[in-house]
Amino acid sequence: MRRQMTDFISLQSITRSALLMCVVLSAAEVVEAEQFVETAPDAIIATVNGQELTSANLNLSFFAIQLSADSAPQAKAELIETLVDRELVRQFLSKRKVKADKILVEQRMNAVKKMIENKGDNLTEVLNKAGLSEDSLQAMIAQQITWKTYVNSVLTESQIKEFWGENKEKFDGTELVAAQIFKKVKQSASEEQIKKEMRSVSELKASIEAKEMTFADAAKLLSESPSAKSGGALGSFEYYGQVAQPIAEAAFSTSPGSISDPIRSRYGIHIVQVQKRIPGDLSLEDARPQVVKVLSKELWEELVIRLRKSARIVYTK
Repeated sequence: MRRQMTDFISLQSITRSALLMCVVLSAAEVVEAEQFVETAPDAIIATVNGQELTSANLNLSFFAIQLSADSAPQAKAELIETLVDRELVRQFLSKRKVKADKILVEQRMNAVKKMIENKGDNLTEVLNKAGLSEDSLQAMIAQQITWKTYVNSVLTESQIKEFWGENKEKFDGTELVAAQIFKKVKQSASEEQIKKEMRSVSELKASIEAKEMTFADAAKLLSESPSAKSGGALGSFEYYGQVAQPIAEAAFSTSPGSISDPIRSRYGIHIVQVQKRIPGDLSLEDARPQVVKVLSKELWEELVIRLRKSARIVYTK
């Protein structure tokens, strides 16, 4: 019963990106898609083992990924690579005859339709405005469910328990109280510019550790984050979902009272001072959905690396 409930909870998240996609589309932001995909919907952008991927596929992925609460913005080139990965996995699952439960797919589609209707819109019209179709949306939802089916078939209880034991603090509700100093760096910055900023932040860290200034004072003077005015205070946060993942990873690897090494994120460079660690008390059963989600991501990444080694991928310039 517990496992069935876990599967139900994890499947509830499947349509989050689809729902978000339709909410934004119905909010008259379709122009974003038109700016992102400038070519005709049937223009070929790549072939994967002979299967053509078009601008329409890219358009759908743009909304599914860019608008997901779990995903950071992606450049077009990165999104094409993500689309290639999805096609590789789709082919893999198809060869192994792993199929989505039709009832679940229908339930997710109905959930999307109902949400759009509640906003006074029509799903077909909303999707058509962005050059999309109900079939393409349904295919995306079906692939997500198919992947979850595959994960449930290969992931064992012993693997889950082992992973939990090795990473318990990341899932059991443990919180850190921390502060950060942030320096903006453009994504277009050269490697030399990035190295220069990294050296500058490293020198700032050394000055704080030498007690030439406090972390809070340095944050107020030099940090380019909104938290600067409060001495860089980030409040308390868990490992997943509350701060940028690079910050969480660095913070959870840093002892209370210490300052992390400079961290580079897509937004710039950070250093984090951990002030307090608050132990969590969640059990594996409490945290199982998140544990399975992370293991699912690792399985996906490992599979994609393996599939890419033998795949025939041709990009259209």
